[in-house]
Amino acid sequence: MNAVRLPVEVAVWKREGQPYFDRLARVVAAANAEGLVAVLAAVGDEATGLPGSGAADFWRACATGFRSTLGVIFSLYKRAFT
Repeated sequence: MNAVRLPVEVAVWKREGQPYFDRLARVVAAANAEGLVAVLAAVGDEATGLPGSGAADFWRACATGFRSTLGVIFSLYKRAFT
């Protein structure tokens, strides 16, 4: 399996909403078209490295939006400083 890790910002999704998700969906589709599995990795809060408020809502939206996309994996959070 070939994969690409894509850092995603829950805070940006909270601020921008659907337009951010639409851009994310286009990137996932482009990765899949190249034969890559997209690993969506939420960047954690800069202070703690842990998921911030809204992370559960973000992942629910992703689960709904990508429910029929086989080439996507969710990495619940990625520490910002790694």
